[in-house]
Amino acid sequence: MPSCEICGNGPAEIKIKINNTILSVCQLCAKYGTIIEDNKTKSQKAIPKQVQQQESAEEMLLDNFGKIIERARLEKGLNQKEFAAQLNIPLNVLKLAEAGRRLDLITAKKIEKALKVKLIEKVA
Repeated sequence: MPSCEICGNGPAEIKIKINNTILSVCQLCAKYGTIIEDNKTKSQKAIPKQVQQQESAEEMLLDNFGKIIERARLEKGLNQKEFAAQLNIPLNVLKLAEAGRRLDLITAKKIEKALKVKLIEKVA
């Protein structure tokens, strides 16, 4: 079983949603978001897997999305804190995105619109 994506300790048995980002977390960290699936109880609130697969099959992030975001943000003269506040997202989400580690499609679309850049490509 994978480890918690927030604390890195306990087994990630629960899926939660924080600002349109889905994370696999332990029981202790589940309080930080909205529970969408609990592997022990299989909550009825779970997002159907077909919907998740269909969305990811149609759109995909560019490989260098982090560098694109950072370069465009700097060109606009914004620091990370200002830009995260402008987008109404947590600063940590922006930092992970600029590091090229994690970015959900909804946030990517917000960033594309704000910076007038392309981060998502259509996949046939």
